[in-house]
Amino acid sequence: MTEIVGDRRNGGATPTRRQMWRAAGGFALAATGLFVPAALDAAAEQAGSAEPERRRRPGKGSFRDSALTVVNKTEVSLNCTFYLQNRIGYDSYDPPVADGGARSIDPEQSLRYAPGQFRIGVLVTNVDPGVDLYADVRNVQLWYPRGGVSSGGNLDPSSGNIGNPFIREQNYAQGERHKKARIVLQRNDDSIGQIEWELIIGERRRRSR
Repeated sequence: MTEIVGDRRNGGATPTRRQMWRAAGGFALAATGLFVPAALDAAAEQAGSAEPERRRRPGKGSFRDSALTVVNKTEVSLNCTFYLQNRIGYDSYDPPVADGGARSIDPEQSLRYAPGQFRIGVLVTNVDPGVDLYADVRNVQLWYPRGGVSSGGNLDPSSGNIGNPFIREQNYAQGERHKKARIVLQRNDDSIGQIEWELIIGERRRRSR
């Protein structure tokens, strides 16, 4: 797993590894099937919200920063741009700012982003033809961390265009996950210094026995 780490509060840091943008053809992207047809969308969301949370337990964020790992379970490379937001109040932030250029995550690989900020996000472009995803996660002092995923075309978080809710923003306890279609946002066990988030793209449906 590749990592991008740093501490923006102490003058910033450069990524440990940068991967160049790698395009994938429209046919390959269409074959990923990450989004269900509109007629099935409501059923998929209901099924995702009802997914068992076997390890769910309390866990408020205290003063930890956020870390976000993007996991690619598709058969094509994913193009991601990470964002950070400077905290200016209790739960108030400046607009998102891109932290470097686009990075590529190959199939069955992951990339962890930990810039030393409470609120971070990732833009994943063309997960399906003409469809982008933006995951926005943050810690909240003395309360539960919150996260959500939105979707739309030609998203631009820096200008405020983050699309429409896909996985609605909500509180997350440790071990809690929410899935819609083949997209998952979950909060893993916290590390010593970070709230550990994970965005899984292309998770396959579990086979029923």
